[in-house]
Amino acid sequence: MNHECLRLSDRAQAKIRQLMKASDHEGGTVRVFAERSDQGVLEVGLAFDSPHERDVFLSIDGVKVVTDLKTLEIAQDSTLDYGTEGFTLTRDIACETLPFAE
Repeated sequence: MNHECLRLSDRAQAKIRQLMKASDHEGGTVRVFAERSDQGVLEVGLAFDSPHERDVFLSIDGVKVVTDLKTLEIAQDSTLDYGTEGFTLTRDIACETLPFAE
């Protein structure tokens, strides 16, 4: 699997850096995760976290991202963006947008 398959838009990078600075996590690592709810809805989220043993580490334009293989598979060929609706994950192939849980 191509581990460069998750991309961050310029807006998402800027917002992540802003949140890191405001939370004293500047230069830290952000975790991207995806889970299915009991209703079968895909929920995607972000958290400031340290890498775990089986994590995949990505450096995307200087933003340190960790995720698990399951999330990476779900997010393959996707771009994390930030806009008026907050963070969204857009599948570049299927043009499907998934909002982040708040």
